[in-house]
Amino acid sequence: MYLIHKLLPTISALIILVVFGAHGQTVDEALDELIEEELKGELGEDILSDGELAEILGEDFMAELSTKPGWDVDLKVRTGLGHGDNVLYGAFEQVESGYFFGALDGLIYRLPEPGQANAYIYFYGEHLSYFEDVDDGRLYITQGQVTQGWKENRNIGLMGTHIFYDQVFDASADLDTLDTFGVSAHQFEVSPHVEVYFNDGSVFKLEAVFGGTRYEDSYEDSNNSGGRLTFRREFSEVSSLEAIYTNDHRNYREKSPRDADGYAMDGLLQFRIQQGALNWRRNASSPTGWNFLSSAKYLLQEDNGSGY
Repeated sequence: MYLIHKLLPTISALIILVVFGAHGQTVDEALDELIEEELKGELGEDILSDGELAEILGEDFMAELSTKPGWDVDLKVRTGLGHGDNVLYGAFEQVESGYFFGALDGLIYRLPEPGQANAYIYFYGEHLSYFEDVDDGRLYITQGQVTQGWKENRNIGLMGTHIFYDQVFDASADLDTLDTFGVSAHQFEVSPHVEVYFNDGSVFKLEAVFGGTRYEDSYEDSNNSGGRLTFRREFSEVSSLEAIYTNDHRNYREKSPRDADGYAMDGLLQFRIQQGALNWRRNASSPTGWNFLSSAKYLLQEDNGSGY
């Protein structure tokens, strides 16, 4: 109560300054001067300036306070030994083997200041070495994204993804033979996008997608291009509706189309895939409640061969 009574004259003076201003000063300058006088009256003349405060605290401490956000790293490493009675998941013949595995999971990201771009790089790597006569298995995933604010309600960005896998699969034909084959391929995708935020809480996102797949020893190499439209509306804190439409064109570089009887046709195989989805979500209003998801999906796949 004593502090409130002491501050009442100051509050009254502040109101007067805001309403009427001060001769020869801006309102901010007058407020600063009044606050400083009141603090001196309560605490005495021992009020430190910014320079004096920095000198007492030290340059290192002040530099730490003013450090701008930089890159952060989150890194996880796992390794160990294991054993499987069917490491190739064979349908007829099983290969039993012990194995060594190692995995690396890393994220490098930056929390930007207002007006700066947001960026991250994600990496996942996994390696399996078997003790029996089975080739090693490898999987590497790398993804990066940069997003920059544009105007007041828009974001533009670019995302790139690269996946490399080198796996061994079982292709048992009967109970007497065991045939395995390896698949090694690079998959890559680049996706620029623009995102628009509306006042009613709706979000519209337009993405273009360009990518491809390159195998080490196969004629399945292909290029793909297309786009994706996403519209999301938040009706409340617990309810939202999302509509997604995707159009993807895939062109093979060597593979020929086939007719309904399986015979090769002239030209190169091409696929067109259209997908649509309408998702409604309702989250629980309490940590122990239920979450609900309703989804309706549409898929159309066409080719220039038998029309599968």
